Amino acid sequence: AVFGDKNICMTLAALFSMLMLLFQKRPSFAELSTSMQKALSSAGVIILVTAAGGALGLSLRQTGVADLIESLPQSSPVVLCTLAFLLTTAIRTAQGSASVAMMTAAGILSGMVQQGQLDFHPIYLALAIGCGSKPISWMNDSGFLVIARMSGMTEQEALKYITPMTAAMGLFGLLLTIIGVTLWPSPL
Repeated sequence: AVFGDKNICMTLAALFSMLMLLFQKRPSFAELSTSMQKALSSAGVIILVTAAGGALGLSLRQTGVADLIESLPQSSPVVLCTLAFLLTTAIRTAQGSASVAMMTAAGILSGMVQQGQLDFHPIYLALAIGCGSKPISWMNDSGFLVIARMSGMTEQEALKYITPMTAAMGLFGLLLTIIGVTLWPSPL
């Protein structure tokens, strides 16, 4: 039970990584400190984004949105995958982060998977959520701004090129997901 606790596991992983760095590189204390600060700050951001997405998804579930979606009549896999895509796209467009949008949509739709309401493999729902995180990359998306700045584009140029490209990526991914769920709905 002790090693099953996520906090203990994360702490042990950080300590193990630090020991491996010590034995492999033999850094000074200052070098070790700098290296650990970089690594932990990167990991901390990922953990916080994941937690924020899960919390937002749970909050939306408690508002009744998830119950409303779960109460929809059993629809075809194509309709449910399209719903997952559109839900994720709406959340992404509103708040900007693809990671948070995926975690939130997964939190909202998790009840359908947990209750076994799906007539198809849940991986297709996950694919539709992932594809829904692509479209409508614009000013509130930090990735959009990083790409624009690193490539030397103005914001107007980035809107002209990046946004349509990410929309095409998401729609093409949804199309492939729909083809997959139609031809092979169950695992082989």
